[in-house]
Amino acid sequence: MQAPLSWRNEIKYHDLASKAIDLNIHPGIGSVSQLDSDFRKKLYFSGSLIQHVVRKSDGSSPEDARWTDMWGQLCGVTLSLWDSEEIEAASGRGEEVHPTDINIINAVVEVYGSVTTPATATTPARNFPQVIALNTAGSNFLLFSCPSSAELVSWVSAIRLAAWEKSRLEEIYTGHLLRSASFISHRMWKDPLSPLERGRMEGWVHIRLAGHVEWKRVWLVVQGVICNACGHSPAVGRSKPPTPTASLSLTTMPFVAFYASSEPKDTKRAMLTFTELTQAFAVYRENPEMIPRSSLIKLEGTIGEEDFAGGMKGRDGWVLIMVGLGSNPEEQKTGPALKWLTGIHDAFCMYGRPNRYEWNPRNPESFFFAYPFGQHRDVSCSIAYL
Repeated sequence: MQAPLSWRNEIKYHDLASKAIDLNIHPGIGSVSQLDSDFRKKLYFSGSLIQHVVRKSDGSSPEDARWTDMWGQLCGVTLSLWDSEEIEAASGRGEEVHPTDINIINAVVEVYGSVTTPATATTPARNFPQVIALNTAGSNFLLFSCPSSAELVSWVSAIRLAAWEKSRLEEIYTGHLLRSASFISHRMWKDPLSPLERGRMEGWVHIRLAGHVEWKRVWLVVQGVICNACGHSPAVGRSKPPTPTASLSLTTMPFVAFYASSEPKDTKRAMLTFTELTQAFAVYRENPEMIPRSSLIKLEGTIGEEDFAGGMKGRDGWVLIMVGLGSNPEEQKTGPALKWLTGIHDAFCMYGRPNRYEWNPRNPESFFFAYPFGQHRDVSCSIAYL
């Protein structure tokens, strides 16, 4: 099937300057804005798919439960889907079809061998091979059948790579946020003091876990390990996690725990834990005016075995944390979010902490690892659009 006209036009006539950079914001943030603009135009994969919506984001079943022929395109973290029948009909009229866009930044991807639909009074049983299962928002559940095993591998790789590269941009953004905050306060870079007291930090936040729709107010506890073994390695403390019960009171390993409240009766057992973190960053705000009031951070790692996790028990996943929601305007600025992030980085020995943040773009521990720099930093972007 041929790609839809609107998609061909977008690739051919894309505007490299579609997103203006506010020259009044910190130059580092400006560079992230340009990287994000380029990222959103990056084509990861495209091709034919057969889609079946099993559940909508609210968990309900769709009215139309058919398997539908689609044309899919993944640009940045946006999966655009065009209905093949609509494309053919619009083509005869010389019109364009607008796609349905799905954001895959928080997608959980699984690979199924095949799915067979049972026979009905009017239709025979049908087998759909090479199936990808996606959860992208709330409780939704989407199935996509690929034409071949090679395309299945390409789609899964593209989705996972796009989501990971987006998270790398968020890490770069976090690094620039920390640096700009330091320059505003001290006129120079100065490593922030650790917010951990005796290795611990706690307070009220709102969270949304992978697979959930609603935000929940919880008591957050970050517990680090006070030892000399952490050094610079963010991998320290990522071995086998403790069980999320009374053993969490020990400080032999770092953990992030969420409780229903700060009352002693509610802090005896966590409602949710993360004992292995791979990333912890501020969520990028595309509107420069919102950056000073950024209060959203994201943790990625292994989710505990608590019932609150639901289907994500013991799996790799994420949690969004919203901080600084008080009535005081100072609490609604970026400061509280960066304070929490620094505490988490210290507890899990990430990005060079608790000694000092690592900025070398050639060091895998750095926020800026593989960050484009030097006189040829824009060459890769130019090649991407040839």
